[in-house]
Order: sequence, then structure tokens, then C-alpha cells
Amino acid sequence: MLHIGGLLAALILKSPKSHKKEVQKKLQMKTKSKLALFSVFVLCGCRHDEPIPVDYVSENQTNWTKQEIFSFETCPECATNEKFCEFSFFDIYFEGQIGYVCGNYSVHETQARLFKTTDGGLTWSVIYDLYWGCGAGSFEEGMIFITPDHGLVAKICHYVPQIVETFDGGATWEFSENYVDINIDYNITCKVDDTHFIVDQIRSSDGGATWDSFNKISGTTCYDFIDSSYGICATSSGIIAQTFDFGMTWDTIYNNPSDNFYCVKVKDNNTLFAGGTTLIKTDDNGTNWQEVYSTPQIRDIKFVDNNIGFAATHNGGTNITNYYGDILKTTDGGNTWSINYHSDFMSFNEIFIIDEMTQVACGNQTDNYTHATGTYFIKTTTQGN
Repeated sequence: MLHIGGLLAALILKSPKSHKKEVQKKLQMKTKSKLALFSVFVLCGCRHDEPIPVDYVSENQTNWTKQEIFSFETCPECATNEKFCEFSFFDIYFEGQIGYVCGNYSVHETQARLFKTTDGGLTWSVIYDLYWGCGAGSFEEGMIFITPDHGLVAKICHYVPQIVETFDGGATWEFSENYVDINIDYNITCKVDDTHFIVDQIRSSDGGATWDSFNKISGTTCYDFIDSSYGICATSSGIIAQTFDFGMTWDTIYNNPSDNFYCVKVKDNNTLFAGGTTLIKTDDNGTNWQEVYSTPQIRDIKFVDNNIGFAATHNGGTNITNYYGDILKTTDGGNTWSINYHSDFMSFNEIFIIDEMTQVACGNQTDNYTHATGTYFIKTTTQGN
């Protein structure tokens, strides 16, 4: 990872002697400045008065490209060094040129925001700002879009779980009054098909018109379903379980308390994956499991076809200023994985498969090391090649 100090040191070596003192002074000023640490992941309070090298954002990689979602220049709260804006993106969706990304934004207090693009991700606009009418303590980490116009967002407002719904592509939103009043975890969402959805421990079989509760296993962090009956879940305490009745009953097929899972993937009825503190696979519906990749945190697993798949990793280092991540790729059905893309200042939470060749990913970002001008998602139009 190239830190600010390292970058300025490199500039000193390349600068003419007449400029060394000036650059050294900047280095001293930079190293004396300490950034406060926050519980969310994108720090963006610094002014960017110096030119930013092109390869600083691209990180000298062309198989995936970073595209800006939010520019710090347009953030009035980030106009001074005394304030910090923070972003972490948890969910992303595309259909054609229309896309959505949701996450949490903070100026000292956490607030939820939903962004939309209509040009394939070249430009984005805020279409839902939960701060207004909700205030601090709002979170938005899960969304389900049935069509580009019809979507649901699971969120927290004043620490109360809510589901909001749009039927016009985010122009207007209304509260869904059709879910049971229980304490849902806003960041666990699963779209099975166009009519079957799960948000934590409630489910809908009619496109969100009505909801009912089901028997969630304690500590569940993720779901994946192959159809409206069969699916699997995983927990933070190392349990993987399967259901044949859309979540009403569960059977444990893996149990290792030393594992902590963040994502699961049902490739077919026999081939299952679970990722977290490890990436494991079974080819016999859970009778036998093998580790196929070892990494601190696997956050998402998606397949393009039977052979080609991607996984997102989220690595936090020792503190909030050390985020970095990888996009892993497999070409043999998940038996082996290798790093397809690496970032020294982004970690990754979610991958979305737009089509056979085009994939996108979003996640968390630190700004104090990179001096980037905004916060990004990444995109490949070549299947990562």
C-alpha cells in the first residue's frame, strides 16, 4: 500500500533540488496531521489541492476500471478539513444502463443514501437521502429491485427497521406497511425471483405485497436460493443450513464455530459455497466440504456461468485507515481461485453480474492514503481479462 508519506517521499526523489525544501515541508505538514477514526469506512474530509496522478486511481490495472459515484468536490460538508464525509457501499444493482447503489454516508453521524445512474455508471445522482425526516442514526445496506422502476430498500430510521418502496425508479418512495412488525436486520436481503424476497426473518411470496415471518437461525448473515423452495443460509458462528420450504424449517449441513460466514452461493442442488473467514465448497450437498481459498474476509460470491465466477474480499488491516481488497476469479467452477483485481484503498462488499462480459462491484474506501477525488465502484466489460 502506498501511503501519503510514501508518495511525497517519491516526489522528493523525483523533484529538482530547488523544490526539495518545499516538498519536504509539505511532507512534514502531512505527517503531523492525524485523521480521526470513524466506524464507517470512507474518509473524505481532506482538500485535494495537489494534482492526483492518473495511476493513483487506476492503480495501474486495466481489466477493471474505477468509476466515480460521488465527488468530494460537491460535498459541502466536506469543504473544510474540520469535517469528514464517509461512505460505505453495500449493495449494487444494474439492468441495462440503469443502476442503483446504496450505502451509508456520514458527517460525524451516519446517514443513508441511495444513488442512481441512467448512463451505465458514468454519472450518479442521489435519489433517496434518509437524513431528511429521519436524521442521524440512519442506515441503508440492503435493496431488492424487481425491475429498474420497482424496488424495495431495507433501512433503519432512528434505530427502527423500515422497508420503503418505489414504483417509479426512485422518483417517489412510500413506506411498505405490509410487513410484520418485528425487528428485522436491514442488511440481510435476498431476491429469489421476481416475486419471492427475504429481508432478514421475513419473506414475501407475492412481490412484496404481503410479508410473513419465518424461522431464522440465530446469527444468520446471508441467504441464497436456487428457487422458491430450496436455499441455504450461513451464520456468524460457523453454521450452514439448508431449507426446502422457503425458510420455514432448516437442516444443518456444516458446523464449525471457528468460522464466520458473510455470504453463500447455491450453484446447483449439489454444489454450494460459503465465504467469510474462509471460502469453502461442497459438491455433494454438504456431506463433504473443502477449503478452496484462504483469505481474511470473503463478502460475496457470484457466478457468470458454470465455470466462471467472482468473489469479493474485504480486508480491514489493523485499523480503519488500512482498507484494501481483492476481486477473486475462478475459471474451473470454483475449485481454484486467484486474484483478478487488487486495490490498496478499496475493499469490496458486493458483486453484480450485468451480463456475460460485464460485472460491477462496490465496497468501502479510505481517502487519507489515496487522496482520491471521490468514492468509486469498479466495472469490467471484459470478464476481468
